[in-house]
Amino acid sequence: MARESVKSAPKVFEDTKSEARSLFDIIQTVKRRPELHIPEIHARVGRINSIALELHKILEVMALRQHKSTFRQGLHALVRAERDDAKLNDVLKRLDMAKGDLMLQIGVVNVSIAGELRNNFLNRAPEPSNRLFLERNESWGNANQVNGVIGIEDSKVSTTACVLDNKALGNSQQRNLILAGSGLLKLLEV
Repeated sequence: MARESVKSAPKVFEDTKSEARSLFDIIQTVKRRPELHIPEIHARVGRINSIALELHKILEVMALRQHKSTFRQGLHALVRAERDDAKLNDVLKRLDMAKGDLMLQIGVVNVSIAGELRNNFLNRAPEPSNRLFLERNESWGNANQVNGVIGIEDSKVSTTACVLDNKALGNSQQRNLILAGSGLLKLLEV
């Protein structure tokens, strides 16, 4: 068992460092996002930081131990391996739970922000706009019909133009045009 503990120590060390780097990245993301600077998240980050300090101390001891001779590592594994493993597993478990708690709180904040945005969008006054429709025009027989919506140049309000349910029946032809853009009125000047 002591031999297995000595052999697996570098892998455990690297896996634990990787977990710590992942957690560091999450905390850096929280720091960069102002919408996450709230007391609930700050408390969870504080909890993670205190557990991370415990983990850092364990990693320092593990790193020092890896530089000792194989004999001394084996001797240590015989005497303290179970206790050290239990301590590391306890810290990792608490860190994982704290990380999950932080992620859950971030999710709650995101849902709250999305709800506020939705409410603000639904409760805002509609913006003034022009609505231009070509709808339910029918051409019959051999008609050659052209329907058009011409946009307003430099309008201060938005314009929505739609062609809906226009039909060309029999041998007729129907062209439905929407024209808009700068310079349009100059094009149409006679």
